[in-house]
Amino acid sequence: MKNKQFYTITNDIIFKLSLQKNLEALHKLCTIFIKDLKDEVYNPDEIKIEKTDLSSLEFKSSILDVRFEILNKYSLDFEMQKYKPSYLLEDRMLKYHAELIVRSYPKDINYNHLLCYSLWFLDFDYYDDSEPIHTLEWDSLKNRAGSITVVEINKLKNYNKDNIWYKLFTEKDYSKLRGKDKLMDNLVDDIETLNNNDSLSYLMSERHRGIVERNALEDGYRRQGLEQGLKEGLEQGLKEGLEQGLKEGIEKGLEQGLEQGLKQGQKKKAEEVALNLKKYGMSTEEIVELTGLTKEEVESL
Repeated sequence: MKNKQFYTITNDIIFKLSLQKNLEALHKLCTIFIKDLKDEVYNPDEIKIEKTDLSSLEFKSSILDVRFEILNKYSLDFEMQKYKPSYLLEDRMLKYHAELIVRSYPKDINYNHLLCYSLWFLDFDYYDDSEPIHTLEWDSLKNRAGSITVVEINKLKNYNKDNIWYKLFTEKDYSKLRGKDKLMDNLVDDIETLNNNDSLSYLMSERHRGIVERNALEDGYRRQGLEQGLKEGLEQGLKEGLEQGLKEGIEKGLEQGLEQGLKQGQKKKAEEVALNLKKYGMSTEEIVELTGLTKEEVESL
């Protein structure tokens, strides 16, 4: 019998539902990852959290976040980003952080909003260095705007290996996290309880399936765009009936196809383009220049 899938805290539903129930663990993560809050103390009654019911968790791939206030002084936003987006992630971070600040303003004419912090966990590599934690700040507005902290989970594996709260995001076997920290034990208990909820497990598996299908659909659209661009370019070149017109038409089609279909730099698509160009007699050197493939790769097609 196939073992049941166990979802760790890197699953955004587990992330949300487990943390909003464990306020002390939530605060622990603040003091560990947000440098401005490393010495902050609190009592659980001073945390006000935005709850989310299971009924509102849809199959879409949007981020399921944890937003809360602490000490009536700070407003915080925790985000778990499971997949690398095609857009610039900092733009989304700034949008969410700006919304956090706007929402923290009082309704009266007093403009003393709460100090806002955003903590993003990325389950993929994003920055081109080995440092797992990056803090984005605003020099002149730091005391009013707070900061955005980005944690790259993959890079935590070889960084401060003895920190059990880092292992929470990298360890697959949660039994290894038990017996060292009472807060961690309670959090692991709740994560395991969530995994044993059949309805929730179905929801998480359906969301994962939906994401896979969506990615496949987007890949199909990119492929369709590439083929359409090539088709239009070839038709234009043949219509003109001249060698130069054919070449320009192919190049135009390639340019359109690359713009629509090869934004992710997928090698397979480039090879398909190269095969089409070879059929129309374009030289290896020209194909190399247009597709980015190596000479050897083009000649092996």
